[in-house]
Amino acid sequence: MRNFRFLLIIIALAGCSRTEKRIKRAEIYMKKMEPLKAISLLSSDSSARALLMLAKIHFKIDHPAEGIETIEKLCRLHPEKCKDGLKIVEEYKEKAMKSGRRYAAVQCILTLKKLDPDYKGEEDLKYLGDYYYDKEDYEDAVQYYEEWLLTDSTDIDTRLKLSRAFQKLGNLENAYSVLKNGEKISGGWEVRYELGKVSFLLGKKFFKEGNYVMAEEFLKETIKIGLPEVLIDDAYFLLGDIAFSKNDSRQAEIYYRKVIDLNRFSSNAIVRKAQKRIELCNRMGG
Repeated sequence: MRNFRFLLIIIALAGCSRTEKRIKRAEIYMKKMEPLKAISLLSSDSSARALLMLAKIHFKIDHPAEGIETIEKLCRLHPEKCKDGLKIVEEYKEKAMKSGRRYAAVQCILTLKKLDPDYKGEEDLKYLGDYYYDKEDYEDAVQYYEEWLLTDSTDIDTRLKLSRAFQKLGNLENAYSVLKNGEKISGGWEVRYELGKVSFLLGKKFFKEGNYVMAEEFLKETIKIGLPEVLIDDAYFLLGDIAFSKNDSRQAEIYYRKVIDLNRFSSNAIVRKAQKRIELCNRMGG
């Protein structure tokens, strides 16, 4: 038994000696600006020291995918050294962010989130949201924006983007909810504009579904907000149609006349349609 233990110690020492030699040779290659030779030398060594050095070299020559793969291997084989590897990823992430290399930065952030259960990079959630939003990957954008807003619910810019992402996904109810909460924090023009637009879209949606109670509620909210101005006459027109469907020709005419008043110096399509509706109202009333 003692001989077996002694043999294991000898093997371990031999392994350390080989690793030490590889690392020293790799350092020489790096000084000579020959990183590929250093990588080739270290690639067959699975010791923690070799993997850490190999990862550093990959990141140094801007090969983040290989660097991340090496760190994942390090964490798998030597979990006690994982945090040392993640520091390398964190440093490269900051460098990639500053240089505008968004894809590389995102891959680093995702790696940190996956491998470090204690990762505290809340600001990175917004970065991820913006990245996926710009790529028109709205489902992932929604996920990270919602996580970020749990950290900073007062970020109006992110609320606006989250609402637009929901709109792109066809989820008007959630878009509205995000903006309504944002209105409580900031009643600024941009929030009110988006809220008025989404309210109108919801009103139009419910109108098409025949849910006139909900349609009326949201259309009146658009009118109350007064934005976007280009949709106010459309909101009044739909309210007129709702009243008309209820056989309330008097109220319908009031709404249609508001459409004409808002387009006093125009005879566009909606004005002509409102005029025809008023004629119908008069016939019904008469």
